[in-house]
Parts: sequence; C-alpha cells; structure tokens
Amino acid sequence: MTAHGVVLRSIRHPLRLTAFLGIIILLLIAAFLLGSIMVSPEDRALHNADDTVPVLAQVETRVVGEDERLPGTVSAGQSFSLKLTAGPAEGSGPTVISGVRVAPGDTLAPGSIPLEISGRPRITVPPEVPLYRDVLEGDRGNDVRALQLLLRDLGARGVRVTGVADRATLDAIGHIYVRAGYSAPVTAEGAAVILWSEFIHIPAGGAVLKSISPVGTVLSGESEVLSLRLSPDIISTRVTARQLARYPVGTPVRISAGTGEPAESSVIAVGEFNTDSSGAGGYDITLSLPPQLGLGVDAAVQILPAAVTAETPAVPLTAVRQDGGKSYVELAPAEGAKATPSPRRIEIRITAQGGGWAAIEPREDLPVGTSIRVGP
Repeated sequence: MTAHGVVLRSIRHPLRLTAFLGIIILLLIAAFLLGSIMVSPEDRALHNADDTVPVLAQVETRVVGEDERLPGTVSAGQSFSLKLTAGPAEGSGPTVISGVRVAPGDTLAPGSIPLEISGRPRITVPPEVPLYRDVLEGDRGNDVRALQLLLRDLGARGVRVTGVADRATLDAIGHIYVRAGYSAPVTAEGAAVILWSEFIHIPAGGAVLKSISPVGTVLSGESEVLSLRLSPDIISTRVTARQLARYPVGTPVRISAGTGEPAESSVIAVGEFNTDSSGAGGYDITLSLPPQLGLGVDAAVQILPAAVTAETPAVPLTAVRQDGGKSYVELAPAEGAKATPSPRRIEIRITAQGGGWAAIEPREDLPVGTSIRVGP
C-alpha cells in the first residue's frame, strides 16, 4: 500500500484459474442437461395419470353351470271323481258299499269291478258306452253297438258288432260276472238281462285309483265313492320373458326338496304369456315330479339347472359387453401395440352362466387362449 492507494498483485497462474472456471461451467451445463432428461417418479406418475391400462383375460375351457334357482310348488294332476246316487237297495236295507276289490295305486280299466254295492258288483265302462236302459236279447240300438265294441276290445269271443243284443253279447257280459264270483243278472222270468244300473263310467283308457270309500260306507243322495288320477302330480313354477329361452319343453333340470340329493326332472309344458295376481307378466312352466322325492301337493321345491360335466369355451362375465341387445367381447391389442380407442369386437352367444363365467358357443375367430379385454 502507498500513499496514493491499494496496489493489486498480479495473478501468478492465470491459466489454472481459467481452467478451473471452465470446469465449473461444464459441470453446470451437464447438470442442466441431466435435469432436463431425467424424470422423478412423482413426475412420471403425474404424467401417466391419464393413461388407460387395459386389464386382460383369456378365453378358457371350463365347466360352467347355471347358478339360477327357481321356486316351485307341487300341484295336483288331473283327477276324476265318481259319484253315485243312492237308489233302493234289495230288501229294506240301506244302500251301502259291501265290498271293495281294489286299492289306491291300482289301475282301473274298462271291464273291471272295483266295488260292490249292497251285494251287487259295479262294472266299469268308458263314457262311449251310453247305457241308459236294461237290455234284453233282441234289443237293438247305439248303446248295444257301443257295448259290443267294448266287449270285442276286451277280447270276448263270438261277439259281433251288429247293434242287436244277441245271445253271444249277453253271454259275454254274464262271463264278466261269473269270472268275478257273482251271478249274472236275470229277469223275474229267468231271462238273461244287462242291468244298466250295475255299470259305472270311468274315463276311457283307464286311470290310477287315488282313493275309494271303505266297506260299510252308506250312500245317501249323491256320494263320491272313488277318485281316479288321470295325470300325475306336477311341479309348477313361473319365469320371466328373459328367462323363458332357457326353459323350452324337454329341458333337463334338477329338483331339490331341501334335503338329500336333487332328483332329475324336465320341462313338460310352457304356458302362454299372462299376468299374475300382482299384475306381473310371465310364463307358467310345468315340470315332471320325481316320484322318489315322495312329495305331496303344495310342497315347496327348488328348481336347479341340470348338472353340467362337459367343458366349453368360456369368458369372464366382466369381459362381456352389451350393445343393442347383443353380447360381445373386445380383443386385446397385439403384444407391444398401444391400446386403441376402438378395439375389435367379437359377437358371442352365451349358453350358460355361473361362478363369474359365461359359457359361449365356439367360434373360429375366438379360439381358446385368445386375449380379451376385461377392464377399460
């Protein structure tokens, strides 16, 4: 320092200083370039927040069973009740059932004798035999012709269908009595006669006996003496229009009574569209009642889909989409390709649903192993 100010010393190594500054500048430039290239995880997440990542699945081979259960009720089949009007009995006694020759479960056919009333048998004939009078030899008419037709169908020998009550016709009727242990009716003069009052009408073709009044039952006025089952008891249920396609006639199902193994059944009838008491529309479905369940009328059951053992192509239900009432799946983008806003659609037909999967009809353009979109 002098009296005139500060004296600056010269830099001993100016090249070193220049080099040092150059290095600092290069490091700053490198840091800037790296900072512009590298992206933090937080920045990357924010950048990809709006990207859609598709969730994929594959077409598989599976056993797909329906999960659907329908409530059902046992309904009585068609029946026929025979009612007889009490008439004057022989002597002064009451009109009473004096003998029963059949039991519930037996099949009654034309020409059989299910019971006797006040000691006399009652022979079954179909409605087509219009007996309305006592018939003697030589009588003629449509009632005689119909009776001769019945006797011929029953295998009676020598009976000709002429409409005239000849000896062969009367003998064939008498044989029915004698074979069952009764005497054939005769007039006071001892002539053979067909007594219309000793015949009862049952439905043509016969039927199964449900019930019959026991011996000792006194008939008063018009009394029911027996009941026939014309058709077996059934199971009734109801489905919506959407469910109807899964239950055509012949569709196999299983019936569960709540305990034990379900029994096999099938749809035997589908009714027309109608509305129930609540105003809801639907279709009444009739199913056969498995006899091994031993259920009575009004018993509640569950109707289950038939057991499925066959494998079929299947897709997750979450992959199934709807458009205009049709079902389809969307193919996944090719490996390495970016998802497109309009992926290719493949229409499918679903044959069953269960366990989160849909069984589909095979398609050549949708083989097993094909990747499909599940998510967006």
